[in-house]
Amino acid sequence: MIVTLANRPRGLSEVRWKGAGKITSGGHEIIYSGGTESEKGVGIIVDQTVTKAIKGYWALSDRVLLVKIAGKPVDLNIIQVYAPTANSNDEEIDKFYNELDTAKTQCKSQDPLIIMGDFNQK
Repeated sequence: MIVTLANRPRGLSEVRWKGAGKITSGGHEIIYSGGTESEKGVGIIVDQTVTKAIKGYWALSDRVLLVKIAGKPVDLNIIQVYAPTANSNDEEIDKFYNELDTAKTQCKSQDPLIIMGDFNQK
């Protein structure tokens, strides 16, 4: 499957939705991952042509979401992130990077991996 610029997945940060799931509207699907509070949160918007190729998604936290898209000859993995700011405590920063590493281990090494989102760089 070829993903053109018109139907490529788009990442979202600061979704602020609770829980995790999918919403379909207007020919697009929003896959999201939030926490128990209405803060942070990440998501990915995909066109209906891409929706058919989604193999699955893993909502690791309100900061990390992995979506696998079937392709030929290889699948495409997209990780959407919302990193803590530099002012965050070490525990929160370490937790984020551990979740990102966990998401990366779910991807086959031969499959392309896109990590996108808000890295909160100064």
